[in-house]
Amino acid sequence: MKYLYSDEVSLLELLAEHLHADDLGDMPNVETKTLGGEVWWDTLMNINGWKLQVHKIGGNARILDPNNVRKAWGSRSAMEEKLKRMTSEAFLQPGDIIGVKRGVYEHYAVYIGEDTVIHYAAENGDFEGSAVTVHEAPMSEFLRGNSSFFFINFPDKNGRFEKIYTNGGDAVFSRVGDAAELQRVLTGCPDYHLYTPEETVERAKSRLGENKYDLAFNNCEHFAFWCKTGLSDSHQVNSIINGIANARTILSVLSDMFNVIPNA
Repeated sequence: MKYLYSDEVSLLELLAEHLHADDLGDMPNVETKTLGGEVWWDTLMNINGWKLQVHKIGGNARILDPNNVRKAWGSRSAMEEKLKRMTSEAFLQPGDIIGVKRGVYEHYAVYIGEDTVIHYAAENGDFEGSAVTVHEAPMSEFLRGNSSFFFINFPDKNGRFEKIYTNGGDAVFSRVGDAAELQRVLTGCPDYHLYTPEETVERAKSRLGENKYDLAFNNCEHFAFWCKTGLSDSHQVNSIINGIANARTILSVLSDMFNVIPNA
């Protein structure tokens, strides 16, 4: 991927040269004044002055506001969905699967409208304190002081999972790998099915009051993904398990090489 413009290059865009444009998702963004993309960009959408542009060579997409300030950039599919949300009355829609970063982990919920979610959590924390149940809660309980969050753009069998952030500055470059893992695990299942927003909300409501939380097998991410796809999967848990497995493999190799007996 070669960038032939000089006024809009950033370090992250240079890093993105190693990825296919469709794999970018919603990338970390620093708002930048641009020249409007008259030469190297094609404008695909224009909504009240807000533009979706795709680079003629690289294929990456971006969103410009009416003053030609870059508000977001990434893959075309992520930017198309984000522009629609940014220019609509409400960024979130009932049936969205949303997440918020909690330091080393992410907490998930189903948005049901009117600033309300259904999630698997304790009332005074995600999984500590009071009993952990599936219950309705205001967005303030879900966010717990965070100023931004993301929703997941679910694909059909041929699409890609993408986390789309309310604040581009909070996006994480490494999440591309998480999205690829989610796509491999879920869309590879024959029972993968995308429920409509209305069905997703009803499925979430059908489990209200459930108190069978299990960090490894029935956590907030399992619940949210089941509501949308009918499948229960937690890429966070899978990543931990894979990390432990990789560590044990390394210890095993070291043991063979240096006669070290691993105790982990």
